[in-house]
Amino acid sequence: MKKIAALLMLTLPIFIIAFMLPTIAMAVIPKVELTRLSTDTYQPYVSVSGKIEELYQNEIECSFPVVVKQVYVSVGDYVQAGQAIAQIDFEETKKAILQMASLSDSIPQQAIEVLSYADLDYDVLLSQIPNQITSDVAGTVSSLNFTPGSILYPSQAIATISNLNTLRANVQVSEEFAEDIQTGQEVSLKSNAIKGETFTGTVDTIFPTAHDTLVGTSQETVVGMYIHLPADTPLKSGYSVSGKVYTGQMREFYIINYEAINQDDNGQEYVYVYQNGKAMRRDIQTGIETEDGIEVTHGLFPSDYIISDCSKISSEEQYINVVGVK
Repeated sequence: MKKIAALLMLTLPIFIIAFMLPTIAMAVIPKVELTRLSTDTYQPYVSVSGKIEELYQNEIECSFPVVVKQVYVSVGDYVQAGQAIAQIDFEETKKAILQMASLSDSIPQQAIEVLSYADLDYDVLLSQIPNQITSDVAGTVSSLNFTPGSILYPSQAIATISNLNTLRANVQVSEEFAEDIQTGQEVSLKSNAIKGETFTGTVDTIFPTAHDTLVGTSQETVVGMYIHLPADTPLKSGYSVSGKVYTGQMREFYIINYEAINQDDNGQEYVYVYQNGKAMRRDIQTGIETEDGIEVTHGLFPSDYIISDCSKISSEEQYINVVGVK
C-alpha cells in the first residue's frame, strides 16, 4: 500500500499538469483575428486651392472729379446697361473742382492730369459735369466704393458690376505637380461655406507662368489655373475652395488595414500570415495610402490569411489562437 501511495504521489502532479496543460497553453498563446486582402479603387489626383470669382466684371470709373449727391443702388442689386447708379451734386462738384484748381498741392495726380487737358476753361469744364453715373454693362453690383457727399477722383474704381451667372474657380497648384495637369481634366471641389457637398468642374485655363506665394511662413512656387464651373453651381464669388484635379484613370487595387503592418529596423515592411497554427512573417511592398488601409503591391495573395493586428505577435513562428476572421 505504501508503494501504491508513493506512486500516486509521484504521478498525480503529472496528471494534473497534463490536464491543465491545454488551459495553460491557451492562456499563453495570443488570441488573434485574421483578415484578408480587400479591394479598393483609386484615381490619381493633384491637390489645388483657391477662390471662386466672377468670369466677367466691369469697374466703373469717373473721367474727372465729381461729388455724389444720391446713391440709387446697393451691393447685390442687378442693374441694366445704361442704368443710373448715382446722382451727381452739380454745385458741390463745381465747388470742389474750383477749390482743387486753386490748391494745386492738394490735387490728386489723376485730377491734375484731367484739369491740365481742360486748359482751366471753367465754363467748358463745368459744362461737362454729368448729371448721373451710369453702368456700362448689365450685371450685379458686387462692390460700391462711395457714399453721398463723397468726392470721386479720376481713375478711381467707384463700383464693380459683375456677371454672377458665370463663375469660375481661380486655384493654384504646386509647381511640383503642375506638369501633371492638362485642360479638360475633371475637378472636384469642396468649400467650407457649404459643408458636406462636392462640386465638379473642369480645368479650363493653365497659366503660362509660375509665381511665388506665402504658405504659412515660407514661400512656395505655384502655377495658377481657372476651373470652369456649371451655370447652376451654388458656390458664390469669394468662397474659398480646395479640391482635386484627377490626372489619371480609376483603377482597382488590394489593400490591408494599417494595424496589420509592421516595420523592422531596416525599414522593411512586413505582416504575419497564418500557417499551420503559427504566425509567419511575410515581407511586403506598399503603395497608396487610403482612409481604409494601404495598398499592397507585392508579397501577399488574395488567398492569404493575415493577422489583423501585428502587435499581438512577439516573434515569428509563434503559435496563435484564432478567434475569428474579419
